[in-house]
Amino acid sequence: MNVALRLKEQVMRTNTIPWLPHIPELERKEELSEHLLKLITWLKHPDRSAVDESPPVRSIASIITSYVTGKRTTFEINLSVLLHGLTKNRKIVDLMHKDGLGINYNDVLMLRDFWVVNDLKFSLDCPIELAVGQPAIAVVDNDDFNSDTLTGADQSHCTNVMFVQSESFDFEMSSEDNEV
Repeated sequence: MNVALRLKEQVMRTNTIPWLPHIPELERKEELSEHLLKLITWLKHPDRSAVDESPPVRSIASIITSYVTGKRTTFEINLSVLLHGLTKNRKIVDLMHKDGLGINYNDVLMLRDFWVVNDLKFSLDCPIELAVGQPAIAVVDNDDFNSDTLTGADQSHCTNVMFVQSESFDFEMSSEDNEV
């Protein structure tokens, strides 16, 4: 059997990340074909007996796995989400995708929406018990410790959000308090 066919068969059996992935799935080490990793290692170092597990070799193997299987890989998703986070530029994300690196801009936005919905469903920080139709206050602040940062543009930092809502609210009492 041809070596390329055997390699393709092994790559096709590689478990790729499910779509839409949860964040912990993207943090795990990606499963890649050992033969593919060996081939990439040998292309650069023909005499090396051990497989090179360095990030560049794993990234190349991930790109090839995506190309062969037609499925998204952890590397591609992480690359596009990072690129979007740094640039917020649709053209750059879609250009990289067109050139075989990463997922498209619409998929990045869909993925971010999916994560927000999951966070809202399962987060202890934003409980399901928030009452619909009752007043709430949202307090938002960035964590850059600079008092002169107004927009947060061109920076990378965390943002904290706190929701404050009374356990019970009486609309009639509230409207009476506001009458003069």
